Amino acid sequence: MRYFHYVPNCTKWGGELARPREFDEKKALNVALELFWKKGYEATSISDLASKMGINRPSLYSAFGDKRELFEMALNAYQQNYLNKLHDILEKNKSGFRGIEAVFARFVESIRNPAARRGCFFVNSIAELAAQDENIAAKGREFQEKIINMFADALMTGKKHGEIPLDLDIESTSHFLAMSLVGLNVVIKTMPDQSFVRNNVRAILSVIQ
Repeated sequence: MRYFHYVPNCTKWGGELARPREFDEKKALNVALELFWKKGYEATSISDLASKMGINRPSLYSAFGDKRELFEMALNAYQQNYLNKLHDILEKNKSGFRGIEAVFARFVESIRNPAARRGCFFVNSIAELAAQDENIAAKGREFQEKIINMFADALMTGKKHGEIPLDLDIESTSHFLAMSLVGLNVVIKTMPDQSFVRNNVRAILSVIQ
């Protein structure tokens, strides 16, 4: 006697099979990042995000979680990209001083772009949320610490090559450079004048010459 094994209809027993995602998650995340950057966290709604990203709410929640999770993913992506670029500029210049100079020169040059008035997405987010959100405050401290460490490495390289005074205090100066870079990102939101920023950068760099 033959035995026939009944295979239940999966669509009836387990619901419809999950449909493959029909959008590029990386591009969608970048769209979300740009929207958060433009409007800020609080002023950006899930409806805004879904509309701009070109996906429906269920797809958004499935791929990225809720608004807060999506925001943190955007923040993390921005931080990594920013730090990678900073690292590349410093590493490209074997000279410690020239590397630091190149970082600030790139900043001055970026002011030509009207989008520079938005400032830094990470700095903007810290200013908006850190006072009432310890998790964001911690991310801000981590971000700044990484910038400080990169500047410290460049300063030590500069000392080895005789470009930077041997008696210069690495710790305090790396903090000063990092805070100056962060501060300039705030300044350009209200005073995006290239000559003004260039003069400030000249004063900042004079500390390590």
